[in-house]
Order: sequence, then structure tokens, then C-alpha cells
Amino acid sequence: MSVIRILDEHIANQIAAGEVIERPVSIVKELVENAIDAKATRIAVSIQQGGLEQIRVTDNGYGMSSNDVKLSFERHATSKIIDAKNLFRISTLGFRGEALPSIAAISKVEIRTKRADDPNGSYMLIEGGKKQKFEPVGCPNGTQIIINDIFYNTPARLKYLKTITTETNHISDYLTKISMAYPEISVSYQHNGKQIFFTRGGTTLQEVLLNIYGNQTHKYWIPIKTENLDFQISGCIAKPEFNRASRQYMVLYINGRYIRSAKLTEAILKAYHTLLPINKYPIAIIKIDMDYSLVDVNVHPSKLEVRFSKETELFDFLFATIQKKLHENNLILDVITPIKKQYQVSNNQQLQLQNQQNNFSYKLNNNKVTNESINIDKVMHVHEYLSPQKPEIQPKIQPELKSEILDNEYVKNNKNNDKSDIKTEDRIDARVIGQIHGTYIVAENETGMLLIDQHAAHERINYEKVMNKVMNQQIKKQEMLIPIQLRFTKAEIDILIEKKQMLDAMAIEIESFGEQTIIVRTHPDCITDDKIFDYTTYIIETLIHHNKQINPIDLLEESVIKFSCKSSIKANMRLSKEEMEKLVDDLNKTSSPYTCPHGRPVAIHYSNYELEKLFKRKN
Repeated sequence: MSVIRILDEHIANQIAAGEVIERPVSIVKELVENAIDAKATRIAVSIQQGGLEQIRVTDNGYGMSSNDVKLSFERHATSKIIDAKNLFRISTLGFRGEALPSIAAISKVEIRTKRADDPNGSYMLIEGGKKQKFEPVGCPNGTQIIINDIFYNTPARLKYLKTITTETNHISDYLTKISMAYPEISVSYQHNGKQIFFTRGGTTLQEVLLNIYGNQTHKYWIPIKTENLDFQISGCIAKPEFNRASRQYMVLYINGRYIRSAKLTEAILKAYHTLLPINKYPIAIIKIDMDYSLVDVNVHPSKLEVRFSKETELFDFLFATIQKKLHENNLILDVITPIKKQYQVSNNQQLQLQNQQNNFSYKLNNNKVTNESINIDKVMHVHEYLSPQKPEIQPKIQPELKSEILDNEYVKNNKNNDKSDIKTEDRIDARVIGQIHGTYIVAENETGMLLIDQHAAHERINYEKVMNKVMNQQIKKQEMLIPIQLRFTKAEIDILIEKKQMLDAMAIEIESFGEQTIIVRTHPDCITDDKIFDYTTYIIETLIHHNKQINPIDLLEESVIKFSCKSSIKANMRLSKEEMEKLVDDLNKTSSPYTCPHGRPVAIHYSNYELEKLFKRKN
């Protein structure tokens, strides 16, 4: 007796639905992407009870003929793929022909659709994948699809869903991303009859961002637009002072498709290196257009992961683009008086508040999904920042160690960090007046008053002084008059001998002296005499406690950050006016005079308007 059999079509569709439809937002995603492919300029999404009860998506796109409506709910039926060659040049958001039959397999679906040239539209009802009704109907041009009772015939799937608030927020997050990708399309979003989100369409990305984050954020957005032979990059990045506590606000699009990419996210983070406080992340909306043959979107059913054929080149181009834009802009922190302090609240958080007020619960097929207590994460005001913290060393793994520092990938990626790219008017141009508590330098210019943290400023100066030598391969070994002897266990000595080449790349020469002692004979010439012992022991002990190979440039940079702090001017240290002026002058020679290497602000600007407001000269 044969044990292998062909699955029933209904069961096969339910299995396929499990791959494509994970939760209500999966349905919204598939339907909205179909609307975009149909060239819609208006898309309205309305849901009930987090999408569990009903999802309604209406668009003004091309619509479908009566024959196409019938075929669209068959598996692998698509208008977007003709032959195998198309798989290597996918230019539409949808292409597999699995979305509609997968949705229909686990819900009750109604569709009304009409083409502009047809006298009548078509209506079809499908329940659990089986067509129940089909008839002509009068309706507007475009398509409306209503999904009722999701997972009604697969109740086991309901237990994997979260609260109504969570499911609703997933949909809100997705529609927010779609509105940023396609600002020319009007996107409307309602939940339980209440308007949650709306963009009017025919606009720009910056206007959509003001809609999402608030009009008061207009001065924090930096538009970017550039291209080379392979890639076109556009979008907006936020100034470092306007940041978030998670990575999810770095949004990437490839040819209009929202994707996730750890490699490209790392490029964004590298461009903001030393400009952000610890545990803070940038806000960036990056749109990348490239030849369709250079990207494979057919990697995962969710289509969130893609594969690039020129990923390294794209990484370098994206990093250089964002870094250059940041350096071209004035990043001095502007202070706003706390009289009418405004906090940025995302649409998701507004939605959570509304749902908390509703305090509803929903029950479906004896599977109860309730609205839980809302714990809204505190959103840092754009003018708040962290106090100094000890930096965490997170060296990158280097698969093959180079003997020359300049051959390191980090150096190559940062070679274009040229201070000549920075506009002269974006420097800290101010006249030094005095000092407060031996800690802050007071300066003035035509636009207002500046407070400069002398310790942070000196940290930036010391950091770049050494790192410029590293980037230009000017770090040399300096012989010690009296070599340092350090004692370790035999196992630790073996680790150091194994990593001797890596130490040599950082200008530290060691040799074993007995079974439990090493001798350190050289150090980098950029390290001052009073810091030699601390520096060398810090590097050596760090290498001992990391089992894998560490990128020597990254480790060297972390050590430079650490010791530039220790060797900088401290708080409560009185300076003469000449010393303060020299400090500000040296600061202006750095590539980024706005933050210390830890990401803390160097200078804070009080505009004339804000000063007058504080003294009640302005309303």
C-alpha cells in the first residue's frame, strides 16, 4: 500500500496560507501591495478588532475583468510573471500568485472590482477557499476586498496571535512604512471606525515625515539624493539629536519594496559613529533604486529579505553618502525652552492610547484575545541626551588579519572622511566670552549664545588627532626605554603569542619571558608617556578575553576613545581666555565638532529668540 499521496487542494491551500499569512498585517500587506501594483493613487484600509473580525482594503487602481476575478483566486495565478526570465527582474511588489488563494483559504472573502472601460463590475464571495457566489455588480473603478473572520476554519492559528492592540500596531507600522515609500499615494487607515492615519498623496517624503513625527520636527530632517553607475539613493535622515532607543526607525526600501538588511543597517550606524549617545539609534528612511537584475527578492515568502549581487559596493556607497550629508550640516544642538515642551509621539503610541480608552475585548471561536494594559515606552525628547557613560567595546570579527593597518576595511571605508567637505559656515563660529564653573565655555555669535563643554570638546580633538594618524597610516612603533613586564597564566600567554601579529598591527611588540611573563617593548607613538602602561595593558587584556579575532582598527579606536577621555581637560578646570580660544579653534579643525566620541553634545545653542522668550520678551 502506498504511503505517499497527493494532498487535497483545500489542505494544500491552508498549508500555503501558513507560509504567507502569519497575522492580520500579512493580509493587509498583500492587498495593499496588489493595489500599488495596480497603479492606485488612493488606498483606504479599514479594520475591525485588530483585523481579526474584518479587514477592508479599497483602491482606485486598474481593477479586474470578470474572467480575471475568477482566476485571481487560483494558486499561482498572476499577471506579473510570464516566464522564468521574469524571476530575475522582478519589478512589482507582488508576483507569486499565492496571496489571494492563501487569504481565501483561511477566511471569508468578498471582492468587488471594475475596470474603467467595463460597464459593470464583478462581485465574488469565497468562504474557506470555496467560491460561493459570483455576479455582476455596480461599483466604482478599482477594487475593494473585504476579509471577514480570519482563521475561522483554522482556530489553532488564533492562539499564536497577540492582543488586539499588538495586531493593530503591526498594521499601523506597515502602513506608515508604505506611506513613506510612496508619498504620492494617499493612504487612509481606520480602526473600529476611528481615523488613525492619513496622508493626502501627491506629496513628498518630508511632508509625510512631518505627518508621522509632527510639524515641530521639520528642522531635524536632512534630505539625501545621490547616484552612481549602479545605485540611486534618496530619502531623509534625522540629525543625531533626534534619535530613538531602538533600530526599528532605520527603514530601508529597495526599488519601492520595504526590506530588512543587517548589512545596510550597519552602514547607517557606521555613518553616525560617535555622533549618537550610547544605546541610541538614528532615524533614517533610505530608498535605494537599482537594476532589478542586481537584487533577488524571491528569498523568503514574506519578501522582507533580499539578496544583493553587489552588497559590498552598496554598503560603501550608502555609508559614504550618509556620512557626507551629516558632515555637511550644522549639528549643533539647539535648545528649546521648556515652557511648552513638546514630546514626539508616534502614530502607534496614539493608537495604543485610543485602544486603552476603548478597553475592549474580542472573542472568536472560544479563543479570547484581550486588550492588555498599555505600557508606552518613554520617547526621549529631541533635546534630551544621556550623561557620559563608559563605552562598550564591541569589536568586529575579522576573518583574515592584515599585517598593515591601512589594509583594514574600516580604514578604506573612512578614507573619504575629508574635513574639506564640511561647510565653513557650519563650524562653531563664535566669540569666546568666559567660563562657567570651570566646565563650560560661554561664547556668542549673531544668532545667539553657545555653551561649550570643554571636556567633550577636548575629547573630540584628542580622538581625531590620533584617528587621523591611523587613517593616514602614520602610527609608528615607539621603543620603550624600560620595557614593561606583565604576568599572566600560561593559557593567557599562549593566547597572546597566538595573537602576536594582531598586536604588532597595533604597534605593540611583545615577546615571552618565561612561562608566565611577557615583555612589552613598543607602543604606538601617539600615546603619551603617562598613559603607556594603562593603554598597553588595556589592549592586551581585551585580546585575552576575546576568543575570536578582533578587528585591530576597531579595537584601536575603542582604546583611543577611552584614553582621549582620560587625557582631556576635566571639569572644574579654569582656563585662560587664550586657552579657551585655542580649544575652540582646534575643535573647528575636527571633522565633527558637534559631539564627543561617545556621542554627547559638545556645544548647545540658545537662539536669540529663545533667550528673549526666557526673559518674557517674546510670547
